[in-house]
Amino acid sequence: MAIQLAPELERRIESLMADRGYATPELVAEAALHALEDSPDELSDGEMEALLEEGLNSPLIVADDAYWASFNERLGKMRDEHLASKARA
Repeated sequence: MAIQLAPELERRIESLMADRGYATPELVAEAALHALEDSPDELSDGEMEALLEEGLNSPLIVADDAYWASFNERLGKMRDEHLASKARA
């Protein structure tokens, strides 16, 4: 499939390639599609209110040193997985 992009979109893609290390415009498009596919659809007002209510009624999380150590470990694993998938692309 061949598409023609407006000059501003071409500039943005080239900027992403330079700034984030994408090797081709196709990889930029693939990353954008993954982000769109992984993002949740917009929530209705009722759904948002239900989620807010659930959050307000949930137990308090104690953000002590153990919590942050676990959080940082999970975050590091996510970063490593992201970098590994980017290297494979």
